[in-house]
Amino acid sequence: MKSISSSAAIILSLGLLASCVEEKTSKSLMGKKEVDINTILESKESDSSKAEKLALAAEQLLTPSGFIYADMILDQALKLDPKNKRAGLYKSFLAGSLATKGILARVKPLAEKDPEAKKKLEEIISKMQEGSLKKFLLDGKPEIKNEKDVQAFADSVINGFGQFRQFLKANKNLEIELNVNDYMTSSGRSYSYSSYCNTYPTGNGNYETNCSTYEEESSNTTPSKFSLNRADIEGLQHITAGYQIYGSLLNSYSLSGAIGVAKNAANRDKPTSQIWKELARDADFGKLRNDVFARIPELGTDAIIGVRWALSVQKQLCPSGVETSDSRPGMLFGKGICFKQPTTDLEKTLEFVELALQGQKIPVRLGSIDTEIIPQAILSNPVKDLKTLKPVFNNCGKIAAVADETLNGLFPNADLNDALSESANCPDQMNANFEVE
Repeated sequence: MKSISSSAAIILSLGLLASCVEEKTSKSLMGKKEVDINTILESKESDSSKAEKLALAAEQLLTPSGFIYADMILDQALKLDPKNKRAGLYKSFLAGSLATKGILARVKPLAEKDPEAKKKLEEIISKMQEGSLKKFLLDGKPEIKNEKDVQAFADSVINGFGQFRQFLKANKNLEIELNVNDYMTSSGRSYSYSSYCNTYPTGNGNYETNCSTYEEESSNTTPSKFSLNRADIEGLQHITAGYQIYGSLLNSYSLSGAIGVAKNAANRDKPTSQIWKELARDADFGKLRNDVFARIPELGTDAIIGVRWALSVQKQLCPSGVETSDSRPGMLFGKGICFKQPTTDLEKTLEFVELALQGQKIPVRLGSIDTEIIPQAILSNPVKDLKTLKPVFNNCGKIAAVADETLNGLFPNADLNDALSESANCPDQMNANFEVE
C-alpha cells in the first residue's frame, strides 16, 4: 500500500510532536480556542451521549501540548462508555506519546556521564517554550542511568504503538469521521499556524489553547474533517505494525555496556574486531531481550489478510488505477490505496511469505550463491546471545564468518559463511581475518 495523505501524516507524527518542539517566533496573530467539558458532564444526557461529546472535545485538544489533557478527557469518556470508538481510537493512539512523560528529567543521570550529552540536554530544555509540554516532559524522576534503562523506555513507547495496532485490528470495520483541529492543519485557510501551541487548564473543566500564527498564502486544501473506513483502518494498522516491528527489532538485543565503549576515545581508531571484543566483555551485551521474533508471524499473517482484502476491492480503493488527489475524497488515504505491482506478482509474493511463515524452505540467491533458508526456524528459535556466534571480521570490519553456519536453522545447508565470505570482500582484497574469542 502506497502513499499516506497529509491527514495520515498528522496522525502518525503526533507521537513525535509530543516529544519535541521547535522554538519559533510569532509573526502576527494569536489563535485561541476554548474547550469546556464541565457543561458536558453536568448535562442530563445519557452516558453514551456525554462520552461522545467528551471524545469530540478531546479531539480539539490534540496539539503538541494539548494531547496531555485530551488523554484525561478520553479517560472520562471511556468511564462513561467503554465502547465509545472515537475515545478508544484516540486513547490507544496516544499511548506511545504518553510513555514519553518526564523523559527530559528521567534521562539526566545518563546525560551527566558525558559532558557533550549533558550540554545538549540542557540546551534542549532551555530552548523549549514554557508551557504544558515542557512541564510534561520534565515531570519525572532522574532514573535512566544505563543502556538497560534506555531500552526499557524504548519498550514503553513501542508498546504504545502495539496498543494502537491492536485497537485497529479489533475494529477493522469501524467507520468514523474525524475532526482535525485548526492547530494541526491549516484546513485550507490562507494562513497556517506556527509549530507552537500551548494548551492549559483554566479551571472548572475548561481548557484553553493559544497558538502563535502567521499569515502565509498556501495552496493547502487539506480538509478539516476526514473519514476512516476499513481500507484506512487496514492501512493504519499495517503502517503502525511496521513502526512496532522495526522498533522492536532494533531493541531486541541488549546493548549493555555499549555507551561506555562508544564514548571511549581510545576505541575510535580500533578495528571492528577489537570494538566487538570490548563489547563482548559485558556478560549481558547481545542477549535476546524481547519476543519480537515470535510476534512476526502474527504481524505477517495480518498483513497478508489486509493486502488480499485490498486486492479484492481495488476498484473501490483505486478507482483511477493510479493514485490521484481526488481518488477517495474526504477519506484518510485520499489519494487512493493502489498497488503498482500486477495482481499476479503480488499474489506470488503473498504465497512466498505464507510458505516462509509455515516453515517451508525458500530458495534464495545471495550474491553468486544459490541456497535455501527457513525463516520460521530463526523466528521460533532466535539466537539467544549474539556473542555465541563468535564472528570473524576481515580488514574492512565486515563479518566474514560466524561459529554457527546454520544460524539456528535459518540456513539448513550450513552455507551461511560462504555467503558472508563473498559479501565481506574488501575493495583492496586485503582479507586477513581477526577472530574474536
